Amino acid sequence: MSTLDLLSLRLFASVVEHRNIAQASRANNIAPSAVSKRISDIEARVGVSLLYRLREGVEPTPAGQALYRHVKRLAKIIEDLEAELSEFSQGAKGRARLWANTSAVTQFLPEDLAVYTSQFPEVKIDLREEVSRTVAEAVQDGSADLGVFSDYIGETGLETRIYRRDTLMVIVPRGHPLEGRDSVTLADTLAYDHVGLQEGSSLQARLLSEVDRSQLALKLRVQVLSFDGVRRMVEAGLGVAVLPQGAVLPYATTGAFASLQLNEPWATRRLLLGFREYRSLPVVVRALVECLAPLDRRMLRDVAQAQELRAQEPRTQELGAQELGAQAPPAHDSHES
Repeated sequence: MSTLDLLSLRLFASVVEHRNIAQASRANNIAPSAVSKRISDIEARVGVSLLYRLREGVEPTPAGQALYRHVKRLAKIIEDLEAELSEFSQGAKGRARLWANTSAVTQFLPEDLAVYTSQFPEVKIDLREEVSRTVAEAVQDGSADLGVFSDYIGETGLETRIYRRDTLMVIVPRGHPLEGRDSVTLADTLAYDHVGLQEGSSLQARLLSEVDRSQLALKLRVQVLSFDGVRRMVEAGLGVAVLPQGAVLPYATTGAFASLQLNEPWATRRLLLGFREYRSLPVVVRALVECLAPLDRRMLRDVAQAQELRAQEPRTQELGAQELGAQAPPAHDSHES
């Protein structure tokens, strides 16, 4: 067992969690054949089969389940070790893996990350945009350190803080019968074709849920991947749409659409910042948490100051040693008369 490497063990755990070698390979940016080879190597070394290879995917054998439990414990130990060692690093360096839904990326994160990087210029931020459910799952399985997602997806098992609140609006093409109204309800829009977001989007899921609750029907004419795509489809006259305020107002004066308030109690929603365990996060990632969703705004300043002081410690010690040397009395020769 001493010959097993951490990467192979992590890939094995990812395969167990995805129940599929191809999906695990995509999640880890490695070829499926390389993943299969590493798992076969582990099986050869321990002398037992770890996976049942099924037509629809894989399942862990009893031995595989035991190994998976140990790998997850080992991963937790390594996380705690990295977090503790990061406290002693000289200067704020490192990497923060942040996944976020489209609402956060479009409306809020650019300015917030600019504030963070101004204080931690040597920290690399790996930002990835995904739908809310995928974001939460990435944090759960360790692919991301932090995730920003809608609270609509429900319980995630993560520690969370409120990141932002956003407000939903309705946009309609110029000349549409609803243009000129100050506000509309969802029911008002259901008489017309809708432009929607991709399946898996928390916003789209919320709309479908509210439509089901109203016992009316949604005439979904086209679905696209991005807010920009939704706006362009609406401008082309393909339907009306519901979008976050931050994806509407910056384009309201130049776009060929009209915007209306959505008069629904659920039109204001929460975006959450999620992570597995705060104390196990590296110090630069904890500083990012405090930048995005601070419990105490002094935390970000204190972390930056602490890192700066640690970076100065070797120089301070060197200068102190030089001063002590300069102050020391000259050595006396014991044979001097």
